[in-house]
Parts: sequence; C-alpha cells; structure tokens
Amino acid sequence: MYVGHFDFAVPLLARVPGLWTAEECAAVLARVDGAEWLPATVNAAAGRVVDERVRNNDLALIRDPGLADRLLEAMRPHLPATMTAEWDGPRAQVSLLSSTLGS
Repeated sequence: MYVGHFDFAVPLLARVPGLWTAEECAAVLARVDGAEWLPATVNAAAGRVVDERVRNNDLALIRDPGLADRLLEAMRPHLPATMTAEWDGPRAQVSLLSSTLGS
C-alpha cells in the first residue's frame, strides 16, 4: 500500500544487529565528541521548528562521504530491492543516491 511518499509494503524501520562492531561505532562517536549537537527539529506549518513534545532528542550531522558509503554498503543487503512510488503502482528497482550529494 502506498500513502503519500511511503511504501507500507516494506518496513520503514529495521534493526540490524551486528551491522558494525562496537569498535566501529565507538570510532564514529569519537569523531563527533565535542561537536555541537543541535536540538532536533520537526516540520510544521511555520517551517522547521523545535517541538520537544514531538522530538526531545539532539541531532548531530556528520558530512562524511566515506562514512556514508561504508554505512550504505553495510545496509545494502538489508534494504528492499524494489518499492512502488504510486498507489498500487508497479514496483521498481530502488536507486540509491550518491553519498556525496549535498556535500
């Protein structure tokens, strides 16, 4: 079933145990240690706003194409091969954007 821009025929969220080792995760976190963590925002009629009733966590953006590529390659076997972009439409191959997009 397709609603808006979500294809509910495939899970929107998944947990992949053991995707990275504890050491790999610690290395990523060490890179952002001391960085500025920003309050997470939500979409609202007035634009992006902080609303702690909806999201009460912090957010750090890491712009690292190499890290993005490693994460994508680790996740690729767990991602759906096809999705639909139309209500009851045909399923199509999933295309993944370059990790360097927007950098």
